[in-house]
Amino acid sequence: MRFMELETPRLRLRGFRLGDFDAAFAFMSDPETMKYRGGGHRSAEQVKAYLDYASFSAGEEPCQNFEYAAVLKSGGEVVGQGALFHCDAEPELG
Repeated sequence: MRFMELETPRLRLRGFRLGDFDAAFAFMSDPETMKYRGGGHRSAEQVKAYLDYASFSAGEEPCQNFEYAAVLKSGGEVVGQGALFHCDAEPELG
């Protein structure tokens, strides 16, 4: 499966670009924004590494890790992130 963009009435979900660093760093470095996200807030180096990883994984064939930038359609600004993962493993409880 190839990486695909998704849209909602308000947002465009697209792959991250290296030019998204300032916007991504603004929310990823904020402890309040990231307090419910695993790993907590990120440093500049961690955000850069994440963008490198997201760009690389979007180009894999087949793509199994979809790292999305949430972009407001009205202004084009990156306001968040999300991800979808492909998993072949059998679900397990316990």
